[in-house]
Amino acid sequence: MTEPMTQLTAPVLRQLLRMAQNAANPMTVVKHGQREDRAASYDCFVQACTRAVRYRDLDDGMGEVWAALQAIHLRSGKEIRAAADMLHQRVAAIADGGTIGEFARWADDATWDASEDRPDLEREFGRDISREDETVFTRDLSAFVEEARLDLLCRWWHRPLPRTIRRWYLRRR
Repeated sequence: MTEPMTQLTAPVLRQLLRMAQNAANPMTVVKHGQREDRAASYDCFVQACTRAVRYRDLDDGMGEVWAALQAIHLRSGKEIRAAADMLHQRVAAIADGGTIGEFARWADDATWDASEDRPDLEREFGRDISREDETVFTRDLSAFVEEARLDLLCRWWHRPLPRTIRRWYLRRR
């Protein structure tokens, strides 16, 4: 009776050796598009956006935001990319005013619905804070975080479900 190792051919041994070497390489441990990699890029994007808005007077920080946005575009699906683009537009409007241009500023002001004014906020805080930069940024940030959370919770067995049912189920978790 022959030993099992003698039946392996040279190409199979080379392939096994290559797989063992690649598994030992730390660069292949987390691949682009894996859940952990996407979670790290989402975290980096949220931190960069928050830093750019918070410290916009000292340094705009748009370089970090742009790099994190490109990392998300490399790794994520279309819903996350759309939410990240919306958040990026808001951060660019707040932190780097020259980026969006006068027409975009005019369009942003024109889309504001006057029925959304909140007089109860004026009574409590002395001014309406619902239209301030940080408040609008927080709304867009929450929308992005919700999309990212749904993306990270989704597993392979959720894919056959219709989109509305899948989102309903994942929001319950």
